[in-house]
Amino acid sequence: DQQPGHGGPGLGFWLGLGSTVVGAVFLGLTVYAWLQLDSVNNDPAWLAYRDATPAPGELAGIDDICVPAEQGITPMGPPPLPLGTVATVQSLCSTANTFEPLQYVFLGLGVVGIGVGVALMATSGGDEHADRPPADAPTVSLRPVFGLHSGGVEARLPV
Repeated sequence: DQQPGHGGPGLGFWLGLGSTVVGAVFLGLTVYAWLQLDSVNNDPAWLAYRDATPAPGELAGIDDICVPAEQGITPMGPPPLPLGTVATVQSLCSTANTFEPLQYVFLGLGVVGIGVGVALMATSGGDEHADRPPADAPTVSLRPVFGLHSGGVEARLPV
């Protein structure tokens, strides 16, 4: 139990710690978004639909396979697609359209949260009076002393 004036962590430290924790949560959400996008990109229905759709640079090639999937278009290219592939790809597109922008939002908030938190903790000096001794405590002052052939430190204790 820290009393005021006894060197406990200050408000800046606690705000920094909170910001760092929130930033870490957002970084965790970033990883979750990446895992969701990876599962979309490696889904067998996604891969089959992508392989049956003309690639960019080919005749009628497309960049985004979600466009024809959302229109309900079944590509005719080999190999033939299993029944229900278009509906599955439509669902996968919905997941991808959700998590693709969120990954950047989560990553940005995570980096900023941790950066601000670390900065607040590093610059918080604790209690503003923690580095000052009580008024009735004796203080020692040290002073370097340099001579032509010697040097040292002089200590003084006021009486």
